[in-house]
Amino acid sequence: MTSAAPSPPSALTHVLGRMEHCLEGRHEEHRCYPIRAEDLIFTAACPVCGGTETVTLVEVSLPSGLVFHSTAVCRSCLLAFRSVSPSYRWFQRCWAQIATGSLEVFNPDLEIERRNRYRGYLRLIQEHRPTGRVLDVGAAYGSGVQVFAEAGYQVSALEPENDRAHYIRQSLGIPVYQTVLQTFEGESSAWEIILLSHCLEHVDGPAESLAKLHHWLVPNGLVYLEVPDLWDIVDWTDGLFMTHKSNFTQENLSWLVRRHGFEILSTRTIPRTAGETSGFALLLQRRDHGSDDPFVLANPAESLRAVQQQYRKDLFDLAPPLDQPVLLRVPYIDQFYHTIRREQGRFQSVLTPAGQQRLDFIPNSYADPL
Repeated sequence: MTSAAPSPPSALTHVLGRMEHCLEGRHEEHRCYPIRAEDLIFTAACPVCGGTETVTLVEVSLPSGLVFHSTAVCRSCLLAFRSVSPSYRWFQRCWAQIATGSLEVFNPDLEIERRNRYRGYLRLIQEHRPTGRVLDVGAAYGSGVQVFAEAGYQVSALEPENDRAHYIRQSLGIPVYQTVLQTFEGESSAWEIILLSHCLEHVDGPAESLAKLHHWLVPNGLVYLEVPDLWDIVDWTDGLFMTHKSNFTQENLSWLVRRHGFEILSTRTIPRTAGETSGFALLLQRRDHGSDDPFVLANPAESLRAVQQQYRKDLFDLAPPLDQPVLLRVPYIDQFYHTIRREQGRFQSVLTPAGQQRLDFIPNSYADPL
C-alpha cells in the first residue's frame, strides 16, 4: 500500500488553505455533515450543450458505498461537471449548522481583495453604463457590490448563505434576496447590470441561469461574468471540492452565452492574486436573439485526454490509468465545501473486488484502514 505524497500548492488548494487557516484561527470545532441518497441530484446530460456522451473522471464515496459526489466531462464541449452532487437543500442545512448570527465577516482579508476586484469591474462597467440598477449574484458579504453603491448605482444582492445575507442586510443596508440563482424568480427588465463574479460555476443549471439573466435585464443590459479557468484551477483535489458544480473553458462558456442571447463585448484574462484563483471574464450585452451555431471541439480525443490528465495532476504514482475514473473513499464529510481536510490524514491505495484502484482516506485519528 502506498501513501499519497504531498502535493505542491495549486490554485485551488491555496485558496482552501487560506479558508482552513481562518477556521483554525477561530478554533472551529470539528463537524461532520451527514448525507443521504435523497440529498443528491443526478445530472446525466451535459448542463451546457445537452450532450449525453460523457466520461466519469472522479467518484467520491462513503464507507456505506454511497457515491455522493461524481465528476464527469462532456465529450462534445469539454465541460467538467458534477454528475452526482448534493442538492441546494443539503447546503442550506450545512449553512444553518455553521450560522452564528453575528455581524462580522468570515475573512476580512478576502473582503479587501473583493473590493479591489470590484473596483476594476466598476471601471469597466462605467464605460458603458455610468448609472443604473445592479444585481450582484453570489454577493458574499456585500463588500463588492458596495463599491457600486458608493459610485451611485442602485444596488441589490443575491446571497443564499445565512450569515452573509444577514450581514449585507443589517450592516450594509443593501437589499438582499436570500436564495440561489437557480431558484430565484426575478422580474423582467428589472436590472441594467448583473454581476456574476465566481458564481456561475456554483449553480446546478448554468444554461437555465443564463436564460434567467437574459429575462431580468433591460434591452442592451450588461452582464459581467467571471469564472475560474478549468486549465488552471483543476488538479485531482477538484473531485473533493463540493461547491463548484461546473468547470468551464473559455470556449464552451463563450459558446453558451452566445446561444442564450448575449454578445461578448470584451474578454479578460484574470491573473492569480494572493487570495483568488486565476480565471477569465466576459463582459456581455443582452441581445434579442441567441446564436444557433453548433459547438465544434477541435481534436476531441486529445482534448478529453488533457482533461483526464488534469484530474490526475499531482497524484503521482497513485494515479489510475486514463481509462478508469479516480475513485476516492472518505469516512465522512468534514468540511462541506471541500469534503475533508486533507492534512488530517492520508490517502491509501487499495484494489477493489472489481480490480479497480481506489484511494481511501485514512484520518490520523484512525488506527485501522477503512
